[in-house]
Amino acid sequence: MITLFPIAISPDPELLAVIAPGLLWVAALLAALLSLDSLFRSDYDDGSLEQLLLAPQPLAALSLAKWPYTGC
Repeated sequence: MITLFPIAISPDPELLAVIAPGLLWVAALLAALLSLDSLFRSDYDDGSLEQLLLAPQPLAALSLAKWPYTGC
C-alpha cells in the first residue's frame, strides 16, 4: 500500500513527507484488521463471545486482555 501510494497521489517528496505518518498508521490498522477474525473466531464458534459481550467489564479491556494469548 505504501509503495503504491505515490503513484496514486503524486511523487512529490514534500507532499509524501507530510502524509507519510498518516499512511503508516493506516497501513498498521489495515494489518491489524487481518488478524481480528482469527482473534474472535473460536469464541464465536463456542458461544463465549456472547458471554464476553454481557460481562460488566468494558469490551475494549476484554479485547486487550485476550490479544496477547492468541499469538497475533
